[in-house]
Amino acid sequence: MRRTLQTEVDDRLADLLLAGELEAGDEAHVDAVDGVITVGVDRAEDDRAASAPENPAPED
Repeated sequence: MRRTLQTEVDDRLADLLLAGELEAGDEAHVDAVDGVITVGVDRAEDDRAASAPENPAPED
């Protein structure tokens, strides 16, 4: 049973990684409801995007 659960979770995480829905720094939450394994993703805050201006001033 442990191997089956591990394979299911690994496969779902791999699919999320390949689809770009899970990236470095994100948190994945695994749950089982009524016999169905679900994986949710909490996105990490990107410090680079937060500190960069949205519309940088043009250079002269």
